Amino acid sequence: MEVLAREWKKEDIPWWYNERAWIGVLAGASWKAGGRAFEEFSDTKIIHRKKRKPQKKPGRVDLWLGVGTREYLIEAKHVAVNAGGNKGLTRIKDSLRAARWDLSRLRAYSGQKRLSMVCITPYIVAKKRGQINTLLSKLLNQASSIETATIAWVFPKNIRTYEWEDGYIYPGGIIVLKQLRS
Repeated sequence: MEVLAREWKKEDIPWWYNERAWIGVLAGASWKAGGRAFEEFSDTKIIHRKKRKPQKKPGRVDLWLGVGTREYLIEAKHVAVNAGGNKGLTRIKDSLRAARWDLSRLRAYSGQKRLSMVCITPYIVAKKRGQINTLLSKLLNQASSIETATIAWVFPKNIRTYEWEDGYIYPGGIIVLKQLRS
C-alpha cells in the first residue's frame, strides 16, 4: 500500500475502497513475497439451522492465501473509523464479528486455517491534524486490545497528513486478523 500511495501521489489512495480492493492488494503482496493467492471464488457455505439438518448453499470466499505449506481462507470486511471519535473499537469488533459469522459458514479443507480480516480506513477531521500521532496511537492501541488478534498498519509519510477535498485526512490503513477456532 505504501508503494501505491507513493506512486499515486495525492491523486488516490488504496485504503479508501471496500474490502475487494484491499483483498487485491493483499493478494498482490502475497505473490510478490513468493506466496500464492486466489480471490473471490465460489465454494459451498454450510448453513446451520435449529432443529434442521445443515443446509449447503453456494457462496463465495474472499481470499485464499498459500504461504509455503500453510493455507488460509480469509473473509474480509471494511470499515471506516473516525480516529478522533469514541466508537472505533466498537465498529472494528462489529466488523470482525460479521467476518467471523461469514467465515464460520465456510468449510476449511485439510490443514487450512480460517481468518477473519477487518480492513480499517481511519479518518481524521483536518482541524485535528496536530493530534494525528496521538489519535492514530489511540486507535492502534484499541485494535491491539482485541484478544488473539494480529494487526498490521501502514501510514505513509508522503500522504499521512494530506487534507483531501472532503476536509478529512486519511493517513493510512490498518488490518486486523483473527483466526477462527474450529
